[in-house]
Amino acid sequence: MIKRKWLKKEIDFLKDNCQKLTVNKIAKKLSRSTTSVYGKIHHLKISCIPDLLTRFEKFTIKSDDSNKCWIWIGCRNKNGYGKISVNNKPIRAHRVSYQLYVGKIPQNMILDHICRVRHCVNPYHLEPVTIKENILRGNGIPAINYKKTHC
Repeated sequence: MIKRKWLKKEIDFLKDNCQKLTVNKIAKKLSRSTTSVYGKIHHLKISCIPDLLTRFEKFTIKSDDSNKCWIWIGCRNKNGYGKISVNNKPIRAHRVSYQLYVGKIPQNMILDHICRVRHCVNPYHLEPVTIKENILRGNGIPAINYKKTHC
């Protein structure tokens, strides 16, 4: 298969539309394969939010009720947290969910699953807290000892 060189107008189209269209639609409009488009996106270090949202929702079982968990059915790490690849780096799915639906995670904060379900990606079940607060809310030995009122 002969590789076709990318033209400047194709690269400009890619940069202009990556935030608006999915990779599949861009590939179709440019008459290129999705693999070729993904490769160019990676090479140019372009972030494609609609594509990320599309991939995220593909692996999420959502409920209309905001009180219920959104279950991550994609890959999970050994601790049970969902993971998704962003710019070829594995990111925890609940962090991506929070950033897509709520906004930036505050600096020096981590996300606590209020529901205690590690593979839940419902952004309404995630609360930015300090590492200390997250540990003390958990069920580990530090949290158990912290909750003791007497010996």
